[in-house]
Amino acid sequence: MANSAATPATQRDKAAFRTPTNFNPAGVEGITAADNLQFTRFLRATHEICEKHNDVATASLIENWIDQTERRTWFLSQTAHDL
Repeated sequence: MANSAATPATQRDKAAFRTPTNFNPAGVEGITAADNLQFTRFLRATHEICEKHNDVATASLIENWIDQTERRTWFLSQTAHDL
């Protein structure tokens, strides 16, 4: 089993939204937005490592991924707000 950064409560919450009898679209979007925020943090930390080692090519790729992840997070927050 892979080491996960998710807490047991978060894992339990995610599992609850996967059950067909307990489906909550706003909850799923909230969890997905939170996952994207965490992913952005990981990407930023990786970007710092690339800059420290003068790896411009990888840092550039990661910047694009950060932009995409931030756009997804914004979209999810807006759609969850509308529900």
